[in-house]
Amino acid sequence: MRSLTVSEPGCLRVAAGDELVDAQIAGGERLYELASAMEPLEFLRAFRGGVGSTHDTPAELGGELLHGARLLMHERAPWEADPPLEALRAAAFPKLVISGGHSPVFEAVCDTVADRIGAPYNERLHRFLSEAETLRGARS
Repeated sequence: MRSLTVSEPGCLRVAAGDELVDAQIAGGERLYELASAMEPLEFLRAFRGGVGSTHDTPAELGGELLHGARLLMHERAPWEADPPLEALRAAAFPKLVISGGHSPVFEAVCDTVADRIGAPYNERLHRFLSEAETLRGARS
């Protein structure tokens, strides 16, 4: 059997209408408009800062990181993705959407994706983790 797990998908437009998501998209669009006038290091720092990345960006880029930053500057923006959520909902395999709980923007996106693909596994996992947290709090 196959399954699908997505971790903080960048398809922000699925949650358009959420104030924070809309602001994130607008900021990203401004960044991509300015990309051609930026150095890869400057772009990568702005991109990582905009998405709330906790990864340290080195003082100088080289190798794969430099190559990846250059590609990122010219590729389609991640929020433009239009995943086939209805087709995924209809698919019989298990689906899981996970987030790190560090960003209200990605929480909104993950909640929207999970709702639209009808991922009951997410509900079971959330219930399990919530119950575990409640038990842990009762023991403290």
